[in-house]
Amino acid sequence: MLAALAKEAVVYMEQERYTVAQVEALLVKHLHRREELDLRGPRSLRLLARPPVQVTPRYSVHDSVLEKADLFRALSRIPSHYRRLLILWYGSDWSTDRIVAWFQKQFPRLHRRTVFRWREQAVLVLTRHMNRNH
Repeated sequence: MLAALAKEAVVYMEQERYTVAQVEALLVKHLHRREELDLRGPRSLRLLARPPVQVTPRYSVHDSVLEKADLFRALSRIPSHYRRLLILWYGSDWSTDRIVAWFQKQFPRLHRRTVFRWREQAVLVLTRHMNRNH
C-alpha cells in the first residue's frame, strides 16, 4: 500500500510542470509581497518521491513551502544577470522606469524594450530550471 502511494507520488511529480504565468505569480508572491506562508489547506506528499532505502517516512509538507523551495533553488541556479534583473523587477519597490534607467546607466545605448525582453528571457530560464528541479 505504501509502495503504491510512493509510486503515485513519483508519477505525479513527473507530470507536474510550472508554466511561465505560475512562475511569475510565485516571484510576486515570494519576492515582492514577502508574505508569511499560509500553511492551511492541502498538503503534498512530495517527499515520498525519494524515500530512504530502509525506512519510508510519512512526512507531509505544505505546498507553499515546496513552491518557495523550488523557486529559490531555481533562482540560485540561473545566471547572475538574470537573477539580478528578476530580483530588481519583482523583489524591489523600484518602478519599471527606475529599473530601465539603472540598466541604461550601465549600458548607455540600451533601449527600454531590451530590458523587457531580458525579463521575459529570465522568466523563461527560471521556468526551465524549476521544471528540472522535479
